[in-house]
Amino acid sequence: MQNKKNTILTGTIKAFTLAIFVTLVSGCGDEEISLSQACEGLNGFCETGITDDSNCKRERQTVMVNAFKIENKLEDVPALQFNQLIALEKLKSCTYKQTLVEYVPVEQKYPQLPVKSPEKMSEEDAFKVQRYRDSILRRARHKRENYINTSRYLTRLSEDTAGNGNPHLLYWHWSRNHDKDALERLRGMYAAGKLQDYDLLFYLSQDYSRTEPDISRKMLFQSLEKYPREQYTEKTEESNRTAKYAAMNDDGRLHYEALRHLIQLYFSEKNYQKSYVFAQVLHLNNDRSADSDMIISYMKKNHAQKLDELDNIADDIHEALESGTFKKSDYPIL
Repeated sequence: MQNKKNTILTGTIKAFTLAIFVTLVSGCGDEEISLSQACEGLNGFCETGITDDSNCKRERQTVMVNAFKIENKLEDVPALQFNQLIALEKLKSCTYKQTLVEYVPVEQKYPQLPVKSPEKMSEEDAFKVQRYRDSILRRARHKRENYINTSRYLTRLSEDTAGNGNPHLLYWHWSRNHDKDALERLRGMYAAGKLQDYDLLFYLSQDYSRTEPDISRKMLFQSLEKYPREQYTEKTEESNRTAKYAAMNDDGRLHYEALRHLIQLYFSEKNYQKSYVFAQVLHLNNDRSADSDMIISYMKKNHAQKLDELDNIADDIHEALESGTFKKSDYPIL
């Protein structure tokens, strides 16, 4: 009976301590939760689940902080789950790359020692060589376990969120798991005027692009109208030099891809003037997509007299997107 009382008391104390910790953390306003705070509230997950590594630190921290927020319902849980799915994908990619790391062979590490003939080594040297071999095995196992545990966590969260009506989760299951029901629910939300997120409008526009280009174009404009101005930033010359292709340094900024799609849609309809306008907007963002270069060259060669007018429209659209005031209705040419 005494042991049972002690167990109940211990559990009560733990729960009370966690409640105080969550209250303190959630009362920090906009301050970001630290990795140590998250791990303290995750009951050993940081030590036994996805453990610390010299690489993938930022990706792991994001996953741990999200896990803590989900566990304690500190924010909207479906939104957190979507963020966690994205974070887990990034961590999975990072941990997978770590499993491919090749360590320096022991023969190269200690070229002066006869490592293939341990009987010829001193006891001290043999110990040093074996310790290095054990270290390689331990680090390789550690990286492999992190990848496996991340994959399992991602699979479990995907299963847990299947069927959830949150639009971002519907998008995730449609785009990753080819869930046709999730796609139809998203389409229904859009038809009912309930899809308001700029990113979801952009992603769903891709589904309409081949079969219903008019709807796709409308959604792209709606996405740009809702686009956050802090996301509308130009590419740097340095990032352009290091990127192998234009989209490689978009860095998650969807306006680049939205503009490219508008260029392609108008060009496929032989509406070269409108295509040129958005090619110029891309150029004002310091983006050098091959399609936009081709269209600009075509217009300079065949419709040079129109360029000043079209350039002014492109400048106005660029400034409106920068200030977060873009409205398609302000531009009759569109």
